[in-house]
Amino acid sequence: MEEEDINFLLKKGYWLSVVPIGKKWRCVIHTKENEGWKSKNSRVHTTPIKAYDWARDIFEKIIDENDV
Repeated sequence: MEEEDINFLLKKGYWLSVVPIGKKWRCVIHTKENEGWKSKNSRVHTTPIKAYDWARDIFEKIIDENDV
């Protein structure tokens, strides 16, 4: 992820993590709430690239909905 992507997500109140679990990768989308960060959505993928692609699709939908 590029620095501007990171700053954009933080400004919108979102964060993501991609971590290995065995031979797969778990991607978790977090939202900023009053008490801290909460897991909103997660999915396990076969590669980290697929995990980031899935997260990008989710973020595009969220941002499109919020910007309407």
